[in-house]
Amino acid sequence: MGVVRPITIRNKVDFPVYGLDFTADDILIVGGGGGANRSGVKNNLVSFKINQANRKLEQMDAMLLSDKEDCPMSIACHPKLPLLVAGINSSEEVIKEGHNLNCRVFGTEYGQLQLKSALSTSTCKSIDEYQRVTRFSRSGDYLVTGFSDGKISVLRTNDWTLCFPSLRFKNVQDIDIDIREQHVAVATSSALIILSIQDGTVVQVIDSPKLNKNTVCEIRACR
Repeated sequence: MGVVRPITIRNKVDFPVYGLDFTADDILIVGGGGGANRSGVKNNLVSFKINQANRKLEQMDAMLLSDKEDCPMSIACHPKLPLLVAGINSSEEVIKEGHNLNCRVFGTEYGQLQLKSALSTSTCKSIDEYQRVTRFSRSGDYLVTGFSDGKISVLRTNDWTLCFPSLRFKNVQDIDIDIREQHVAVATSSALIILSIQDGTVVQVIDSPKLNKNTVCEIRACR
């Protein structure tokens, strides 16, 4: 049996990329930009169709986002429906009022991008904080968001309501939902914290390991 070599396709975009994911029908969504700092680099969401025969990424749609708001800092595509959620901070003025609509829901049907709704999972008034983690559960029934200030929120996607009041942890690096959709794993620098998805209670805490009993390790990601 011969060796199956992966096909590598490269494509350059004219903005820094902060998030990308595949839709349920294998369309690549790329998000990024220069933020709200008036750098001249536009904030973008772009969809690409993968042409394996020609080894190309063919652009299907592009959405130019407001230069008064932040660029997409994290994105996640629904595993079954033509939906995309992106972490995009509102303008500085709106954030300082405590009304940051940081969680944006987009339609992705046929690769065409369309803003559906915007909701808030943070009342933080600092413009330096942002939605670092955005992730759907396997079925798509739940969405988890994690802010850079340590605040995590788990929402039901049928009505975008919280499963339990948002929680805060120190140095959140990553978040994921288990395959049975019963628990939420929160990776902080020093521990992996397992929560009940029903009410947010802590089920288990796994401390970060040490090498040779002396070298302290930091957790950076979890799946």
